[in-house]
Amino acid sequence: MSQTRMEDKKTFFETHGYVIMEGCIDASLLKNIQKGYHKVVQGEVRDPGWNWRPGEMLQIGGSCAVVPELKHSPHIDIILNVARQLTGSDIEFWYDQLIYKPAS
Repeated sequence: MSQTRMEDKKTFFETHGYVIMEGCIDASLLKNIQKGYHKVVQGEVRDPGWNWRPGEMLQIGGSCAVVPELKHSPHIDIILNVARQLTGSDIEFWYDQLIYKPAS
């Protein structure tokens, strides 16, 4: 992304509190992330620390450490790079959350 375009994104972010980054994560990487997410939601991937059953609302931390499709995935670095450009270089990754709320 050009410097001018990123400056426009940063200005929008500072004004509105959000930004849309089209094409930031390519389609094949997104499909892999979705595959891991759906495995968790379907109950195929479990962790002893998760007190959750399929069909319930889900909010778990540390899914990148447990879900095979998310381990070593470059999506965190991509997101961090964008966040650093928007807010400054003093931002770091602490942990991730996976959230699922079934339709009611």
